Amino acid sequence: MSRAATRSRARLPLVRALVLAGLLSACAVVPTSGPIEQGPVVDSGESTQFIRVIAAPPSSGAAPEEIVRGFLEASASLEQDHAIARRYLQPRAAQAWDATAGTTIYDPASLEVRARGPRVRVTLAVIGRLQPDGTLVNVVPAEELTLQFTLTQEPQESSRLPEWRITDPPDGVLISSTDLRRAYRPHQVYFLSRRAEVLVPDGRMLPVVGPSLPTALTELVLQGPSGWLEPAVRTGIPAGTALALGAVPVTDGVAEVELSQEALSATDAQRRDLASQLTWTLTQLPGVSAVRLVVAGEPYVVPGAPTLLDRGTWLAQAPDALSLGTAGTLRPPSFVLDGDQVVRSTAVGRTTVAVEVPDAEQLLGLAVSLDQRRAATIAADRRSLWVLPLEPVAGTPPLQVPGGRITDVAFDVDERAWFVDAGRLRRVGGEGEPQDVPVAAPGLSGITALAMARDGARVAVAADGRVYVAALQEQAGTVGLGTPMAADTLVGEVGDLAWADATSIDVLGSLPEAGQQALQVTVGSGQVQPLGVPPEPVSIAAAPASLSLVATGEAQVLSNVGLQWREFTGGRAAAYPG
Repeated sequence: MSRAATRSRARLPLVRALVLAGLLSACAVVPTSGPIEQGPVVDSGESTQFIRVIAAPPSSGAAPEEIVRGFLEASASLEQDHAIARRYLQPRAAQAWDATAGTTIYDPASLEVRARGPRVRVTLAVIGRLQPDGTLVNVVPAEELTLQFTLTQEPQESSRLPEWRITDPPDGVLISSTDLRRAYRPHQVYFLSRRAEVLVPDGRMLPVVGPSLPTALTELVLQGPSGWLEPAVRTGIPAGTALALGAVPVTDGVAEVELSQEALSATDAQRRDLASQLTWTLTQLPGVSAVRLVVAGEPYVVPGAPTLLDRGTWLAQAPDALSLGTAGTLRPPSFVLDGDQVVRSTAVGRTTVAVEVPDAEQLLGLAVSLDQRRAATIAADRRSLWVLPLEPVAGTPPLQVPGGRITDVAFDVDERAWFVDAGRLRRVGGEGEPQDVPVAAPGLSGITALAMARDGARVAVAADGRVYVAALQEQAGTVGLGTPMAADTLVGEVGDLAWADATSIDVLGSLPEAGQQALQVTVGSGQVQPLGVPPEPVSIAAAPASLSLVATGEAQVLSNVGLQWREFTGGRAAAYPG
């Protein structure tokens, strides 16, 4: 999509024919002319229904503007290599059009189509791009794009009458964000964290029709992590390993993965990593409960593991294992900063730790390390950070770390405190000194909040009022952040954020034409779910299998049940470990 851009926007909604896949026979909406084109139901191991885009072919006598609109709408139908979309093109153009050149996602409200004779101008706002490996790259802010289409009249075989057809479609596919959610589904591909022995989800958007999902997901594991995440993860897949049979059949819930001979070169540790990656990736599908690994027709030996693998085999490497424990049954306690005390709450009771630092009753914000031995909070003037022992240890007094204007604090998996200082990202060094953290994004400014994922691989930051996620990377002993990726295109005015689990971030922010509220953003798909509107929210805390907590300007901590926020306890700030 490299046509020249102009700067204009309009709000013209697309008209689509939609139908529930499971209700086609009962309530179908069909075009008034031409055959209905429906793709096959794919046996991919998934049983969930989805809403399918039914693409209508060109209607007789359609004007140039209608042809271009029809082409854009039909581009969302992936069946048979976009067969319906190609029917809007002049025959030679249909043959030459390369739909695999890239997928560009646009805001449907921005679409403007204007015809002047046989030329049609399309203006739209690009809000994302889908990479060949299924990685969704959100574009923030949106990029406005103008395309020029030329049409000619072509005699049709069926009627011998001339009809308008496009002669110069741009390579690649244009698809609206609405149709993206209908034509694709989010899935996770798992790799191992370089800084912790847990799996890290790598979100991909895969088409609901096409190759079977077990096969597609296996091939993505074998290909390796997406580019932005690669510095923070490792894989147990030996170089050159491929699917020996080109497919992953599923029988009675067991996915059989036959790998090529290269897999035999893996060390024992790599075999365990390989097996856990493939098991977690494939068993996310409802139709897959276990995985069997094979090489040359023989079972692939994984030390310490059975022949038939399920998620229970690899609970110690589960993405949220550092919060929920290796059995997945722990529930992290919550911590609240109340007066001059840090209050720890569990299902069986509450304990308190007195904070013995100057002006303790005015401290701001709270973070707790994963081992629950340290807390960090911010001085009232925001010019220093306090790292506090939560367990009495002889000779371990509170540590004061100087800063300029500190706005947020968090701990990483190495129990080291990180903080945001005057828009910069910093961490506390081994001697207690502040160290700048390099971020591979010169244009990104104004960081105001951060949250460390509990896998040691990713960091979420609020910057320029948006949510970004970046991979942790280490070079020559220096820890930094890779290129930040916008987590979504909708949430703005972000005040605070926290990882709810390995794939979700809770956010205090706003949606277009709506005030500040609690929201949950799914990493990798950009989907946003409202969590309700807590009164006067200041900060948010979240953890796997736990209630989200919001501290308010009235020194109260609220918890959510559905979209409702109710009083949890008193306090100025709340935190979960990690």
